[in-house]
Amino acid sequence: MKKDKKGHLIAGFLIGLLLNFWFAALAGAAKEIYDYLNPKNHTVELADFLFTAAGGLIATLIKSVII
Repeated sequence: MKKDKKGHLIAGFLIGLLLNFWFAALAGAAKEIYDYLNPKNHTVELADFLFTAAGGLIATLIKSVII
């Protein structure tokens, strides 16, 4: 797994732990919108959004089992 994707997964996981899946997905979408609006230095990737959302989903599922 590429370093960038690991970063998205970890960020989504942390947001999911602190908040929930929906906030992680929102953060992933917001980051991709930022990338879209700044094409000179960033590229939009659906995979980045999916990895962020997946991290949030994993964390939310773990929380639901533990709590």
